[in-house]
Amino acid sequence: MSDSNQQHKNSYFNLTREEHEKIAQSAVQKAIEKMHSQGVATVEVDKDGKQHLRHPDGSLTPINPSSQTS
Repeated sequence: MSDSNQQHKNSYFNLTREEHEKIAQSAVQKAIEKMHSQGVATVEVDKDGKQHLRHPDGSLTPINPSSQTS
């Protein structure tokens, strides 16, 4: 393994939990943006645990509304 690869690996493992979460959130947001730019809907779960499709135009469609509990 090269010195630069080892340094990158070590720095990754030395990140705080908050830094890992920030990196993950950024990656997820970029993936969502890419999917929406290609016309693909994504799945979201709201604060009540209900699932929705988020369409590229920003609209929401409930997923299996009859099987979700309130």
